[in-house]
Amino acid sequence: MIKKYQVTLFSSSGKYRPVACIVNYEQENDTDLSKDGIVKKTLMQSGITKICQKRLWTSRELKKYEYNQCKIRVAENN
Repeated sequence: MIKKYQVTLFSSSGKYRPVACIVNYEQENDTDLSKDGIVKKTLMQSGITKICQKRLWTSRELKKYEYNQCKIRVAENN
């Protein structure tokens, strides 16, 4: 089953608005894996990669805009 997670990056200075994306993750059951440490790192990395690809950013822009806080939650099914 494929479950959708929302990855959101926050600016620590508060000057910039949060940016977010939806990441699909293949899993066997319907449990929330955003609490699991290993899976959480995987979700964070794929979310940051997706955001950077969409906005044509590199790690330099993430540091420049101070996006160094990340939150993950289960996305609602619409």
